[in-house]
Amino acid sequence: MNLAIQNLGINDPFTNENIVDKGNGKPNTTNLIHIRNQQRNGRKSVTTVQGLGKTYDLKKMVRALKKYIHICLYNTLYA
Repeated sequence: MNLAIQNLGINDPFTNENIVDKGNGKPNTTNLIHIRNQQRNGRKSVTTVQGLGKTYDLKKMVRALKKYIHICLYNTLYA
């Protein structure tokens, strides 16, 4: 069979089967970070983050995310 045809298989990079621990071959779900955006009323929404380690400075992350989201949504930056 031609090698180019063999590479046409289905590959979903977001499934848990692709995240495998090298030691035991089982899926490793300890280092997954889930970011969810829940729509409220109108243009308001709530973003929840789950799975962050304790090594991150949460205040710096919130500040950076607010700045990034504001630039993405409104294309203006107020310093």
